[in-house]
Amino acid sequence: MQAARGVNGAILWANMTLLFCHSLMPFSTAWLSGTHFAQAPTAFYGMTLLAPATAYYALYRLLLVSGALEPRVAEAIGKDWKGRSSLALYAAGVATSLVLPSLAIALYVLVAVLWIIPDRRIERELGPGHD
Repeated sequence: MQAARGVNGAILWANMTLLFCHSLMPFSTAWLSGTHFAQAPTAFYGMTLLAPATAYYALYRLLLVSGALEPRVAEAIGKDWKGRSSLALYAAGVATSLVLPSLAIALYVLVAVLWIIPDRRIERELGPGHD
């Protein structure tokens, strides 16, 4: 097993950005629920979902290109279709929210469902019998 390289400053900043984006969720969730899914709060909620999705994808890409991920993990994750799909669906939700907030909420829920479904790629690559 090859040792992973160290973490650089860009990776640390991407991780801090991801954490900051997550800190906005309680405010946007409260605003959304307090206004019963009005257009502006639904759009803002979508932006607070899109922001950490973007930060996650940037962090993943930085880890990939820096060599910080073990090659087998990077291979197992592959092109990260869930991360890319999340970005597209969140962006579509934000755009839709000003016209049909209920459709935007449905798109946000769809992303959650994508991530609830277990992804066995890493388990298959690194599980028993793959040493």
